[in-house]
Amino acid sequence: QLFLQLLEVEEVKQKMSSALGEQQLHRQEEQKSQKVESIYQALKIRACSSEEEAEDEFLQLLCVRKGKKLVARLLPHLIGEQREKILLTITHHLPFLMKKDVLDE
Repeated sequence: QLFLQLLEVEEVKQKMSSALGEQQLHRQEEQKSQKVESIYQALKIRACSSEEEAEDEFLQLLCVRKGKKLVARLLPHLIGEQREKILLTITHHLPFLMKKDVLDE
């Protein structure tokens, strides 16, 4: 479902490049921002300790190829602090994510 929302965001962004009026452009930008915020909130990114890694929903999403692609495609649409929070969470838990990748292969 999150991937479908991301596709809608990308579609809105394409429409924005062909938007004619200032008002129409502003409306589409607002729509895009709302959808991106909705996806970001659904990811439930939070600080977790090493003991909680296996239960964290965001980290579990990153253990799946489609989840990794979702996050990679979402990053350019996020504002600075959201992007930073995602990247810090990933780098903080990188050993766990790498271990899961090796086990899955």
